[in-house]
Amino acid sequence: MKKKLLLALTLCFTLAMLNISAQVKPSPVNLKHLWDFESGSANDKIGDADGILKKDAEIGGGQLKLLGTDAQAGYVELYADVIQINTFPEITLEIWATANAVEINNPNMLVCFGATQGTLGFDYFFYTPSRRFTGDPETRVGVSVGTYNAEDGITYTTLDDEQLHHHVVTWKDSLVVLYVDGDSVGSSTLDSANTQNWFHIGTTLSNDSAFIGKGGYSSDPTWKGTVDLLSLWDKALSYDEIKWLFEAGENRGPIVVDGIDAVSGLQSVKIYSINNRLFIQNVPDNLTTISVSLYNIAGSIVYQNNDFQNGAYLNLKQGVYLVKVESQEANSVQKVVIK
Repeated sequence: MKKKLLLALTLCFTLAMLNISAQVKPSPVNLKHLWDFESGSANDKIGDADGILKKDAEIGGGQLKLLGTDAQAGYVELYADVIQINTFPEITLEIWATANAVEINNPNMLVCFGATQGTLGFDYFFYTPSRRFTGDPETRVGVSVGTYNAEDGITYTTLDDEQLHHHVVTWKDSLVVLYVDGDSVGSSTLDSANTQNWFHIGTTLSNDSAFIGKGGYSSDPTWKGTVDLLSLWDKALSYDEIKWLFEAGENRGPIVVDGIDAVSGLQSVKIYSINNRLFIQNVPDNLTTISVSLYNIAGSIVYQNNDFQNGAYLNLKQGVYLVKVESQEANSVQKVVIK
């Protein structure tokens, strides 16, 4: 009996270690845009592609709520010309979302980048869980150079169980892969019509429009459900990196660089930089105004802001800096690396 118990414990420990080793934290350098709706807005936490709420779209409790009952209901418009999706050498699209089990007359798209010519989508890339409509319920990744006639991608079982799921699409060269809740559920090698004469992902993917909850076909209904987080990366993340994102959950926020620890006061505060922008996490609620100063290795001040807001652009050279965060109540000095 003891041997069986020991064997079971050993097996559990081995499986636990395998699960840990299968997770790799992605580099924040490749995270280009993030919308987590925690601030009550559709602002981009990493870049400058803030979202604009349309029609009856709402944000509350850290969620984007697209729950309008009309066929053409709420959605979010993003600044496609800021995102410049066709300049990404590779793409990872990550979404935490809950799809409503609502039957509609036409397919819909949760996230779409592309253009519209007349009433038809053109030069687009989209993903949607639960494209649920009569006779054709499905979850789909779609890519098309030109109109729908050239579209190909991945079709997966519908996700209309009204449960929160983690959705990730990676795209590198001609290979598109779909992950749901941390596991790969399908892949597709795109037809040459959708990959030929492209620079990296492709200059023919349009930067005209970018939507959350709406597609490029003007007659299609808007998507119905809630979104907790959406992120865009310029790298096709690996299985292990996607597993890390899934385990981190929908409330993780921006990726924090490892090895940053407070050395005095405000011990809960974490300071990090992504794409030359400065972020401070875990600021106590009672601190409404904070002052931030950055020092180079020579001890000279290179940046100062007495009313700091997350995402402030630093415009600094690569290197190691000391960051001093101050308020009337406390202060913290930490190291930050600009890559």
